[in-house]
Amino acid sequence: MCSVDFVDSVECSKYRYIYTHIWTIKNFSNITRNVEKVSPPFSAPDCDDQWQLMIRITYDEQLKHDVLGIYLFLLSCDKSNVNQVNSYFTLSVTDKQEKIVYSWSCYPYRQVSFIANGPGRGERNVATTLGVRNIIDDVDDSLKIQCGIISYQLSYVPKSYIHKNFYQANKHY
Repeated sequence: MCSVDFVDSVECSKYRYIYTHIWTIKNFSNITRNVEKVSPPFSAPDCDDQWQLMIRITYDEQLKHDVLGIYLFLLSCDKSNVNQVNSYFTLSVTDKQEKIVYSWSCYPYRQVSFIANGPGRGERNVATTLGVRNIIDDVDDSLKIQCGIISYQLSYVPKSYIHKNFYQANKHY
């Protein structure tokens, strides 16, 4: 028989949704330094969580180049009594064929809690704008940003419940 007496509770996670969103930014060359450009709000199918992407071009003193920053924001949650969403996410720049060229991710290193209408999360230096300009679609001067979100729900199972059910499931040993 196994014992779990040393545990007060166990953290369990359940996936709520896995979703990929692509934002096409037309006339990318017209975006100037330190100006924020935001995407229209988007949601995963069958979920009312509202997300939004933002890009900002800034000058990096070390690189001596303009860099592209990409950020993800949670605008609202699908449940009125919850204002937080736990997730892993990836922010990428893709080429015309939607092949990932530049990418930044918090997965699998850390989980992130987003608060509705709270601060965004992301990276201020996903790529240099010089590199990005080489993959822009020449027809309409568009850039594609891909955002992948894995949202999950955390729950804690008390030790007393684990011990009782674990023992019953393994009593034949």
